[in-house]
Amino acid sequence: MLEPVQMLISVSGVALVLLLVWLATRRESPVVLGGEAGARALIERELLGFEVAHLAVDVGGRRALALSRDGKEVALAYVMGSRPTCWRLPAAGLEPLGTRPAGEGIVAVDVPTGDFTRRTFSLELQADDARSLLGLGRWAAA
Repeated sequence: MLEPVQMLISVSGVALVLLLVWLATRRESPVVLGGEAGARALIERELLGFEVAHLAVDVGGRRALALSRDGKEVALAYVMGSRPTCWRLPAAGLEPLGTRPAGEGIVAVDVPTGDFTRRTFSLELQADDARSLLGLGRWAAA
């Protein structure tokens, strides 16, 4: 049986290791999608049959939202850890929740995903890009 001092040393050691791992990995990954061309290539490579009609890439280059040519699907591209990835969603009923200011000339657009692992997908866009995305009206033909 461990004595209280030994137990305290063990728990402190584990807590210190966890703190060091958290401090070492909490920095944001430098990986980006590669602008519009990179995001478009990633989406069309990863999501077979998805043809991008409209694409919005956030100002940080780490998130993008694409609408399909047929208007039936939406693709979300983002960096997860050190790897870019994509997610396909049906466009029916999927519309932006709204916008909020995120800096000078920058607007955050929040899109509900309907998935419990990522309830909303947020993009920080230039004001003109946000207006263009929101101006598309209803994304799906229903």
